Amino acid sequence: MGFNFLELIERAQTGPILKKEDWDFDQITLTTKKLVQKYQLSWNREEVIPDQPVLADRIFQAALELAQTVGVYHASTGRVIRFDPAELEEGLRSAPQSLVMGEGADARTLYARQV
Repeated sequence: MGFNFLELIERAQTGPILKKEDWDFDQITLTTKKLVQKYQLSWNREEVIPDQPVLADRIFQAALELAQTVGVYHASTGRVIRFDPAELEEGLRSAPQSLVMGEGADARTLYARQV
């Protein structure tokens, strides 16, 4: 299903125009607050890494909804690039599982964490 770089460029030129400050507050902050309530998410300071599959599922669903709702802000054009759920899920499936950072003797490979 994926799309190419030119399609992203097109979306960056045609997406909704929004000031960065409005996107930060109205989109990110307010939407996150609503999703935290909707998915009943909370944080326990005593538990650094929760080990509850149901909570992990709710966090994932909230994150997916956040990404779909707010999109990605393109600072150069002042526009928002939107993705539908299928595109987001395809992006997650096709994301690299490792990344080399640095070069030569300083190069290190970072790997995606597994549940």
